[in-house]
Amino acid sequence: MILQCSLQATYPDFTLDLAFTVQEGDLVCIIGPSGCGKSTTLSMIAGLIHAETGSIILGGEDISQKEVHKRKIAMVFQDYSLFPHMNVEQNIAYPLKNLKLKKQQRVQAVKELLELVNLQGYEKRKSTRLSGGERQRVALARALASEPKILLLDEPLSALDAKLRTRLREEIRRIHDETGITTIYVTHDQDEALAIADQVIVMDQGRIIQQGTPEEIYRTPRTKFVATFTGEGTILPASAFARTLRNPYHLEIPAKHRDPKNTSLFFRPHASHIVENPGEVRLQYLPFLAFDEVRVIRSEFQGTHWRNSCLWNEHELLCHSERKPKKEIVSLHVDITDLSYFEE
Repeated sequence: MILQCSLQATYPDFTLDLAFTVQEGDLVCIIGPSGCGKSTTLSMIAGLIHAETGSIILGGEDISQKEVHKRKIAMVFQDYSLFPHMNVEQNIAYPLKNLKLKKQQRVQAVKELLELVNLQGYEKRKSTRLSGGERQRVALARALASEPKILLLDEPLSALDAKLRTRLREEIRRIHDETGITTIYVTHDQDEALAIADQVIVMDQGRIIQQGTPEEIYRTPRTKFVATFTGEGTILPASAFARTLRNPYHLEIPAKHRDPKNTSLFFRPHASHIVENPGEVRLQYLPFLAFDEVRVIRSEFQGTHWRNSCLWNEHELLCHSERKPKKEIVSLHVDITDLSYFEE
């Protein structure tokens, strides 16, 4: 079912005012700085907090005034909120009682859910004897047991170490694909959102700044905030374009580059190419920017690439390269199709 939200509420620190749509079957991640309203938004959808005005339309029906248990929405909290006196089987089976299933049906449902989250054989284990990753899986299975129309996940991996987070985010995506349930996932980890989401919503101070696919958010950010929040990059005065443009084949320059006033330009580190040999051109068939007399001031190996911090006319340029630069003074070439512009 399609979910359409229009929510407004006022708080001491910010005013929440947002509208967005989640398509049926999508996994949507909401990201933004602490205190921007991410978790508040989930709580409103779940019915734990009521908006002052607005609507929550699920499958054509406004559920904003419905009681929590009548919304057919399940939520997994940051601390998982498992019942400590119950074992794994009992925790997962708890919501099934409300569905008025017979005992044998509940047993079968629990078995299928344990298989879904890869916890076969854990039925009788107490929740207090589970690792963080196992508790997260049980909480997810319990949420799915109620057969919700929407699944809400509020930073479910934040308490786990980095390696386990990576593995479990892949599991969450797999479970989503197998169940097809519409999911809204709040996270503070931008990489996590870009890795698993169908759509990403970037919030700041109670408002949506941009919504789009992970690739759109990363490659074509609409504002400087979105650009810098979702990853590293270089920000320069827009006048740098005319100063560094190379167009050897005199191709037509798109209109957005021709006279950008009161703006800054932006590009990602992977979009800039280090050139160490005089006369070498990395992007010879396309218009590109050539930053000459660039000084490499720091290089860090990050596994898949080298991260280079460079200095050009008192501006810092960030660049990724396959190997560590051998020379201190280099050139950087940037394809103009990789540039974004933001108003000052």
